[in-house]
Amino acid sequence: MDIPFISLDLALMTALLERWHPETHSFHLGLGEWTVTLQDVEVILGVPVDGLPIVGSTEQDWDKLCQELLGLTPRAGVSRTGGKVKLSWLRTHFKGHLKAGRFRGFRTPLLVVLAMGLDNSTQLGSACLAGLYHFICHGSKKNNNDVGGCFILLQLWAWEWFPYFAPGPVGKRVRPPDAPLGARSLLVKTLANPSHFAINLTLAALGLGDVQWAEELVPHR
Repeated sequence: MDIPFISLDLALMTALLERWHPETHSFHLGLGEWTVTLQDVEVILGVPVDGLPIVGSTEQDWDKLCQELLGLTPRAGVSRTGGKVKLSWLRTHFKGHLKAGRFRGFRTPLLVVLAMGLDNSTQLGSACLAGLYHFICHGSKKNNNDVGGCFILLQLWAWEWFPYFAPGPVGKRVRPPDAPLGARSLLVKTLANPSHFAINLTLAALGLGDVQWAEELVPHR
């Protein structure tokens, strides 16, 4: 992946969560129901959606799995909690040792571990989308204050389809050859986007003319 670090627009994410209907797994917007699809995952992130499904038990010997995939065992309760490995631990032990470009864009420790054990014959994109749906459903529930999942996908999806919410021309760069669509986003650490209230009003008033029907939104191979 060749997608740079991008700060999440919390106002935009919150507004979308408030418009999520778990019954249909879609956002209820002013122009109808919209959702993130497998094609969006493939085009925006460039991860495979074809191949073998990711199935199996989540009950693992995590020390053994980390030793097998990483060659090291993070200390339980300190550098590892359940199946989660601290990013600070990974940076300390693997700085400069990963192949250039192989893990660029992976900011979640669990995705790093998964990526080291999977290849392009596995439906990593399907797992990514299923996880995003799960966490959006969880985050949309009343009184929930925390949420996880690949929200960078949701943000890039909103930027591509509804350019009103994107940083603008300064937030775009020339997409590297053979890179996914999301790679054209510039390094964005701070965002000066509209408030949560303004975003809600815009989502409610969206029309077909506000949608970016980009030719680039075709499957990335």
